[in-house]
Amino acid sequence: MPKIAKQKTSKKYLNNNDTASKIGLFVFAVACLLIFTAPLLRGLFFTKEVLLTHLISFGLFALWIVKKYFKEEKIILSNPMDYLGLLLVVAYLLPILFQQAVSLRDAIGEALKYINAYFLYLLVKDYAHEIKHRIIIMYSIVLSGVTVAIVGIGSLGGYISLTDSVIGNRISSTFQYPNTLAAMMMTCLFIALGLMLEEDNRWKAYANGVMAYILFFTFIFTYSRAAWLVFPLFFLLYILAIPNMKKIIAILFGISIVIPTLLVMQPFTQVTSSENQGNIKLIGIFIVGIIGFTLLHWVFQWIASKLQSVSVKTLVIIPLIGVLLAGSLGVLAFNITEPLVFDNLNASENKWNSIRRTIEVYPNQNYILSVNVGVEGSNEKQWTWRIRVFGADDKGEQALLDDRIAEVGESGYIKIPFTTELTTEKALIDFTAVHPGIKVTFDEAMLLDGKSNFIQNIKLKYKYLPESLISRLNAIDLNENSSSARLAFYKDGGKIFYDYPIIGAGGKAWGYLYSAYQSYTYYSNEPHNLYLRVLVETGIIGLLVILILLLLLGVELYKAARRYCTINISLVIATLVLLAHSGLDFNFAYFSIILLLFTILSLIQWEPMLNIKILRWTYSRRKVNLAGAFMLSIIFLLFTSSLYTGYSNAMEAVKEAEKGNGGKSLALYQKAVIRDPFSAKYRVDLAQLLRASAQQTQQQKLIFEADKHISAALNNSPYDLDVSYHAIAHFLQRGKFDEAQEIAEDLVKNNPYKPEIYQIKLDAYSSIGDYFMQQEDTKEALKMYEKAMSIKEDIMRANKKTDKKIIQTSATQAKYNKLQYFIKNIESPNKLLQLADYVYISYFSTDFDENNVPDYWRIWNPQNKTQRIESSQKGMKLENIEGDRGGVYSSDISLQPNTKYQVEVEFSEDTNLENARVWVFSRSGEVSLQHQQNSVSSHSESFEFQTQPDIEPGNQYIIVEHKGLSNNSLSVKNFKIIQINNNVID
Repeated sequence: MPKIAKQKTSKKYLNNNDTASKIGLFVFAVACLLIFTAPLLRGLFFTKEVLLTHLISFGLFALWIVKKYFKEEKIILSNPMDYLGLLLVVAYLLPILFQQAVSLRDAIGEALKYINAYFLYLLVKDYAHEIKHRIIIMYSIVLSGVTVAIVGIGSLGGYISLTDSVIGNRISSTFQYPNTLAAMMMTCLFIALGLMLEEDNRWKAYANGVMAYILFFTFIFTYSRAAWLVFPLFFLLYILAIPNMKKIIAILFGISIVIPTLLVMQPFTQVTSSENQGNIKLIGIFIVGIIGFTLLHWVFQWIASKLQSVSVKTLVIIPLIGVLLAGSLGVLAFNITEPLVFDNLNASENKWNSIRRTIEVYPNQNYILSVNVGVEGSNEKQWTWRIRVFGADDKGEQALLDDRIAEVGESGYIKIPFTTELTTEKALIDFTAVHPGIKVTFDEAMLLDGKSNFIQNIKLKYKYLPESLISRLNAIDLNENSSSARLAFYKDGGKIFYDYPIIGAGGKAWGYLYSAYQSYTYYSNEPHNLYLRVLVETGIIGLLVILILLLLLGVELYKAARRYCTINISLVIATLVLLAHSGLDFNFAYFSIILLLFTILSLIQWEPMLNIKILRWTYSRRKVNLAGAFMLSIIFLLFTSSLYTGYSNAMEAVKEAEKGNGGKSLALYQKAVIRDPFSAKYRVDLAQLLRASAQQTQQQKLIFEADKHISAALNNSPYDLDVSYHAIAHFLQRGKFDEAQEIAEDLVKNNPYKPEIYQIKLDAYSSIGDYFMQQEDTKEALKMYEKAMSIKEDIMRANKKTDKKIIQTSATQAKYNKLQYFIKNIESPNKLLQLADYVYISYFSTDFDENNVPDYWRIWNPQNKTQRIESSQKGMKLENIEGDRGGVYSSDISLQPNTKYQVEVEFSEDTNLENARVWVFSRSGEVSLQHQQNSVSSHSESFEFQTQPDIEPGNQYIIVEHKGLSNNSLSVKNFKIIQINNNVID
């Protein structure tokens, strides 16, 4: 009997094992496919792709648990990475559990990403114990990178049409962002290099080398400056870590990818920048580069094979010779130049040609720019060439030092003197030619001092390097705006951490909080730094996890180098380069990058430090625990399914709303909110539809339901600008003015350096004021209007805390000035009736940034250094000396063609009017001058004019001039333009 039972058990075991093997093979295949396709789906940046990936991944994890059940296997956490991954998941869950997440839905979304990634980590780690599975997964990563690279190259050449796969001249491929593409290319390149070094089959090694070349080639054309800085450092670290014999192969490999890339770079760039997209030459040049690499790589491999028996000293000398050779070629490439030619001879319309060169200069010094200019062809109506010299200070702020516009046919040796300012550190020189029928050649450019002594040559065009590469290299400067912005991110992130130190503010918290802590106006929903992002989202707990991970990677790199384990070295370096670059950009906003990181971590063969068996009981107890793990994956699968259904319902609701099917849209949004109750956006949109439906059906309960959804949206995402904006609109419509005012004030408090926020406050209080005016409660209306006008004090208060001043937007300024007019004339009904006809109102006392120039006005004739402008509560005072013209000019305003207008200008009573003159110009139309008022006879002057019939609305401007007839100052209070009704000329 026992024997029979044993046979049955064995048969059952064999059946279970066969089933488990089939399930395991399926899970492994789908996991590899998931790893391969993740970057191709727009990097998994957008909600739809992320949720679909969750569904597949959680389902896959459930099947993996089933496989382990049938195989009677244990889940073992055996190395520190197993625990770190789990701790990172916990860190993202804590802000949700303790209700500290500033956006509940986004916090849940980020937590799901890390849960998913950790599940994938456990799954891949289980398969990676077998070397063949480990290699297949590594190839899945590399092939994914190569596919993404080819998509990018094809898009650059015009063969593949994919939105934002090329931005400017930079490849961004499926990520739609060049810097993250560069990070992936580097990561995959080190993995491909490891596979190549470990491959015994020569042809497979060549194939790996070709894939690495494609990755490197694409990496270069991302023009990612940070990646260009990071890659050489980690390649050097890689060389130091791998075994000696493989050092030679790796160095020679590096030379073999750099040389053909440099040789084909210039022609490749010329083809991609041509107007004939899809030219077969691009593919030809790319293939030539691959062939050149393959031949060079073959030669170097042969050389390396002959060096296997040489001494260690020789092994060191030969790579050094290779490095020196590559360096020499690089130096030559950067020093071989040729004249700069802008050829528009065959052009039929304007074609913009321009380059910029940056040179070091000293402040407050006289210089001369000397250049030999050759001109072919002519265009009597247009200038032939233009050279502009800008000065840049240590903050990157630029000021025009000289602008030389050539006369028709002007050529020969041209000397352009310029003087740097007190803060100038660099001179930026723009060489430009635009107009058709002209060919311009710039040559022999040099910088001279004020006495014509030679200082340095200026390289105009590099023979073997594309201009796009040079311009990106010139931009690598710690003083440029992007770097100073990152420093501001660190400072502001520290302020957020101070308020959320332990568990952080939840996933994507930076995008909601940064504007309340920022030091000046900038717009960035990402902190461009993984470590700052983790610190803000998960507090010190999450940051410690990442720092410990870096420490463990360093230890593992050392151990792998001691064991001569090239694959482990490659995987660790790939991880480190990804984490290093992510310290300079927002790569981890892409879910595919999170998956990539956890996949690589699962492939590293960590040395066991702990051996804790989670499931180590008897068979029956193990079954229960496996069932628990299975149930956990099913719970996440169902939860994600609910979120995806909610997303789908919301998208359908938007489509129905666009079709005008309000009822269907309402029903779909109600389903969306049930499926995803955490989304503030769904609730806000639903509340809008409920209000609209209530107005049509007169069902009061719909209004109450809308109230609940608005309150829930504010509770789930209190810092969401869109939610706050719609909440204000909702409460205004409901007559709940106190709630609307409170939200408006909070918006200003939490977004002091976002000018558009002040428009929301202005509109909110103005709407309440309008309501009280309709109720004939003038006193209460004035109180609301005055609160609306308090945005001036709000902005000026914010400006006292920053060097980069803000002013209101042009739309806010227009409404602010009209409201100011309304308050000043509230006792004059006739004047209030005219308000609708005023197309432009400007009070010269409006100077929010306190630069002594009225907002949206600029100094006219700035060459006149003697004029002085002072803005105060009384208006603008313009001081000038006799014989010099000065004044101010407005930002663009909108005047209609063939239309009569009346201008009203109010001067201070004590001003002398002899110096006053007013001009009205248009930037469009054959005649730019629309009106010239040479003399002013009244302190409340008015005059009429008619616009020309061919002007385009939106590009007109005004000049208020001090003629300089005497030393008397000119004081202006306000300037208004009113359209005269029934005056359009046929």
